[in-house]
Amino acid sequence: MLYLIDLMNDKIVSRNDITTRSDIAIVGEISHLEGQDELVVNKSRSMIAEQFRIMRSNLQFLLPVTKDTKAKTFLITSTISGEGKSFISTNLAGVLELTGKKVALLEFDLRKLKSLKIIRNEEFNKGITNFLIGQTDELDDLAYSIEDFPNLHVYKTGPLPPNPSEIMISERMELLFEKLKDSYDYIVIDSSPVGLVSDAFALERYTDATIYIVRQRYSLKKKLGFINELKSSGKLRNMVLVINDINPSGKYGYYGYGYTYGYRNNYGYGGYYGNNYYGAYGKSNKDNAYFDEEKPGFWKRLWSKS
Repeated sequence: MLYLIDLMNDKIVSRNDITTRSDIAIVGEISHLEGQDELVVNKSRSMIAEQFRIMRSNLQFLLPVTKDTKAKTFLITSTISGEGKSFISTNLAGVLELTGKKVALLEFDLRKLKSLKIIRNEEFNKGITNFLIGQTDELDDLAYSIEDFPNLHVYKTGPLPPNPSEIMISERMELLFEKLKDSYDYIVIDSSPVGLVSDAFALERYTDATIYIVRQRYSLKKKLGFINELKSSGKLRNMVLVINDINPSGKYGYYGYGYTYGYRNNYGYGGYYGNNYYGAYGKSNKDNAYFDEEKPGFWKRLWSKS
């Protein structure tokens, strides 16, 4: 019965569902997040913040920074809506800014109005389309700031154009990216899904790498063939995968790497023995936030097993 249930499931559940169908490198695995937080990397002790740091390190190996190159540009896309592009884009931009670099986050889905709740100057409504149609040539007229991230600037979509595909292949696009690459160390582009519209392909020429998002229990296994085709045809440059919204345990477990290592709700260090938790020094410590309260009878059971 378990085999038949697994056979009939058409959604990505485990890491093995991806690795048996694709050889594209996985540079990040982001756990499920409770709540509606848009930016979580400033919570430095959280497990998800550490996962974004791992992702940042992996991307630095993919595209090492040299003195002779301009800003590294990452295109974030997926097959369909709802796979987590905006969440990944925002936190990738945030974790890059934490290294002391200047980062631009571009909301480049010109078919959909988006606005991060965490940006300042919300009454100011100019965006990328204002630049592309020639209403301004100054990046300062478009940049939004984020509290606690002084070197991160967000560029909103702006007014929705009637012809987004034509605007994205205009000469003004090249001018926009020339100015951005002269002003920033990293550029993160939150683009539209490639399985629905072709806008992301127009951005490919300005990017150094493509981060393709798949979501556990949401993305279809059969779409991995489409992703492989994009990789083999070279339509998206230096494509890598990020798996989003992972549930590391329970009925829909992911069985990836290290999702319970060193973290619990209070992000303390320790480990698991069976279904029980023990502190790093082998005993409970109620006065220290790193340790959980000892479970009744646990040490007695552990002693009897040893």
